[in-house]
Amino acid sequence: MENISIIRNKDKITLKFTSESFLQQQVRSMVGCIKYLGDGKWGLDDFRRSFKSKNRLKCAPPAPACGLYLTKIKY
Repeated sequence: MENISIIRNKDKITLKFTSESFLQQQVRSMVGCIKYLGDGKWGLDDFRRSFKSKNRLKCAPPAPACGLYLTKIKY
């Protein structure tokens, strides 16, 4: 993952991920972890531990696919 931006506009939150490659359900797993953090189900230490573990079994449940959009592909 090269870059992640999180933009809040009133009641809408937009997350933009930039990467050179794509791994199945990677973004959904990351959004699920961010949601757990935002919902207060995890503290910042839990969030860090999950990401540093590099183990999807230690992640929050993946976010549903609805609402996630692929906007650009560069070759």
